[in-house]
Amino acid sequence: MTIQEKKKTLRQDIQQRISCLDAAYRRNADTAIIKALLQLPEYRQAHTLFCYIGTDREINTRPLIEQAWQDGKAVGVPLCLSPGIMETHRITSWNDVHPGFYHIEEPQADTPVLQPRDIDLGIIPCVTGSCQGLRLGYGGGYYDRYLLQGTFATIMLCRSRIMTDDVPTEPHDIPIDIVISEKNVWRKETTL
Repeated sequence: MTIQEKKKTLRQDIQQRISCLDAAYRRNADTAIIKALLQLPEYRQAHTLFCYIGTDREINTRPLIEQAWQDGKAVGVPLCLSPGIMETHRITSWNDVHPGFYHIEEPQADTPVLQPRDIDLGIIPCVTGSCQGLRLGYGGGYYDRYLLQGTFATIMLCRSRIMTDDVPTEPHDIPIDIVISEKNVWRKETTL
C-alpha cells in the first residue's frame, strides 16, 4: 500500500470515528482544548493569530477567535484561491465571513490580506494527528504549502479519541510544534 493509499484509508477510518462521537463529548473536549490553548504563552504573546474556522466535524474554533478579538489580537482566516493555494485574510467580526467552497466559512474577498511574515501563531486543522506533531490533513496540501512561507509557531487541535500514533507521512508533510487534546498539551516530544 502506498503512502497516499494509507492516508486515504486513515482519513476514511477517522471520519467514521468522528461521526460516532457524541455531541456532549465533542462540546466538552472542544471547550477543554480551547481553554488549554488560551493559557499557552505562545497565545498570550501573539499579536496576530491565523486560525481555521472549524466545521461540524472539527474543533469549534469560534470561541477561540472571539476571545482573540476580545484580547485585541488580529485574526486571520484562510481563503482558498485555487487547488492547493490559499492566503490569509483578516476578519474583525463574523460579518466578514460567508459560506464558501464546500460550505466552509471563509473571509469575504475584500477583507485585508495578512502576509505569513505577519503571523505569530497558526492554528492548523487536521483529520487526525499524533502527540509528536504529525498531522493528517484533508489531502489538498493547502496548509503544508502555506506553512513553508512563514516562521510562526503552529498548534494542532485534536480530540483524544481520534488521535493516532500511526500517521503516514511524506517528505513535504510539516510537523506541528504544539499538539493540544482535551487531555494533554505536547511540545515536540515534551508533555506539559
